[in-house]
Amino acid sequence: MDKKIIAIVLIVLLALVTVVAIESYLLFGKTPKNNQNSPSPTPTPTSTSTPATTQAATSLNSTPSVPTFTVTLTNTSYTVPTTYYTDPQTSANITKAGSFVNAENLTFIIQNQPHVNYYLIRWTTPYAANWTYLYEAYPVNATLAQSSGSETVWALSGTYGSFYISPSDWVNGYTFSASPEFSFEGNATIEFQVQAVNGQYGLVTDYNNQGDLISVYHDIFGPASAWSQTQTVTIP
Repeated sequence: MDKKIIAIVLIVLLALVTVVAIESYLLFGKTPKNNQNSPSPTPTPTSTSTPATTQAATSLNSTPSVPTFTVTLTNTSYTVPTTYYTDPQTSANITKAGSFVNAENLTFIIQNQPHVNYYLIRWTTPYAANWTYLYEAYPVNATLAQSSGSETVWALSGTYGSFYISPSDWVNGYTFSASPEFSFEGNATIEFQVQAVNGQYGLVTDYNNQGDLISVYHDIFGPASAWSQTQTVTIP
């Protein structure tokens, strides 16, 4: 073979080898830089449960269910017997006459439920046109705080259809110069209903158009249930 042809073939082969080497280096020999625009890897899945703060906010806005309750009027009257004794100073015979004590208990038993702070109680009669809150007075109505456990029990003592609310029965530690009293007439049929409230007490100040303060009172702010079914008692 002509030496000139052999030289040309060798040159062509050398060129081909050089091109392949250069392409291999360009493709595989460099470490690529991080591409800032490349898609991020798929993140680790996160929990879909509601955070505690969201759950708390939800509970504060939850509307309570219609409460279930019972109310009973029981007669706990008793007789104090006559007693006889001798006066230790004069030796005189003393007779202390016995007496009859009329005593009645009006007891509300309410089934507790989650997200409830207070219960409101109202009453009426078959002959009345409107409902009345159980003792309406400043600074709050007779509002019962839900107790721990499965039931809230409120027992009021009274005589002859008159019942007293002790300071310990009022929320937020309000006290009065005298125990509030509400009375029902003898032989009256009294109908009661209960409402559950998911809220907190706040101070309300009312002003007239001239900017003068006309009243200050407390009220409950928050979702409330519908009123319960009616429970009835008959006053002796």
